[in-house]
Amino acid sequence: MISLLTVIILCTIFHYTQSTAYDITTSTSNWQSIMTNLKAGDIATIHYGVYTTSGSGYFQLTLNGLLTEPIIIQGALNEPRPVIQCAQAGANSQNIIKIQGSNFMIKDIAFTKGSRGVRLGPAVTSNAIFDNIYIYNTTGTGFSANDVGNEYSNITLR
Repeated sequence: MISLLTVIILCTIFHYTQSTAYDITTSTSNWQSIMTNLKAGDIATIHYGVYTTSGSGYFQLTLNGLLTEPIIIQGALNEPRPVIQCAQAGANSQNIIKIQGSNFMIKDIAFTKGSRGVRLGPAVTSNAIFDNIYIYNTTGTGFSANDVGNEYSNITLR
C-alpha cells in the first residue's frame, strides 16, 4: 500500500515545472523567439531600448501560465519602459502585438506604431493583467478584445 506522503511527493514531482528568468536587451537578436516560447512560471525582463517586431505584420504571443505560476513579461526595474514597436507605421500597418492565453502579466512596457497597440486574441484569453503599460502613436485603437464569438475573462488593466 502506498502512503499518502508518497502520493503527494510523486504528484509534486510530476507537476513541478522549472521556471526560467530571461534578461532581454536590445542586443538580444532572438527576443521574439524567447517570448514566444515562455512557459508557466517564466519571467522575461526587457531592458530599456526599442524592440522592433520582425516582418510587416503583428507579433503573436500565446502565453499559457498556471494560476500559481503565471508568465510575466516586464520592463526592468529602475529603467524607463522598453518600447516594442511595429515594423511598419501608418495605414498599412498591423497590430503591434496580439496576445492570447491565460495566467500572464505584461507590465512596465510601451507599445508604439501599428494599427492597434495591444489586441487580445484571436483565441480565448483569461486571467491576464496589463500593468503600467503605455500605448501611443497608433492609427486606431490602443487596446482591443473584439474577436467575434470569443470570450475574455478576468482581464485587468491598471
